[in-house]
Amino acid sequence: MKFKLILFGLIINFASRGQVTIRGLVYDKAEPTPGVTVTELGTENKVMTNEKGEFEIKTLTDNPTLKFTFTGFYPRIIKIKKKKNIKVKMKWEKFAKDIAMRVEKKQLLSNK
Repeated sequence: MKFKLILFGLIINFASRGQVTIRGLVYDKAEPTPGVTVTELGTENKVMTNEKGEFEIKTLTDNPTLKFTFTGFYPRIIKIKKKKNIKVKMKWEKFAKDIAMRVEKKQLLSNK
């Protein structure tokens, strides 16, 4: 019986090793960015940012690398070391930024 308890304890300890909860905020300039996909590289583990640009991911590895992707933005890849709370600034791709600026200008002109 004692052997079974020790074995069970080792299995539980091994299963929980490497799992880290990372929380963060994804933004562009000063605005939160909802809908960004946050993927733990090397796994199928992924989440999306909420309407406030916040996310929480329980990683499957000890030292995870996270990839942040969203249409119109350059992808960001961040190696997580000791930080458990991070802020990620997304940067517009030039083509997407040009289109966004044209749409905004057109909307401003049509409201006059």
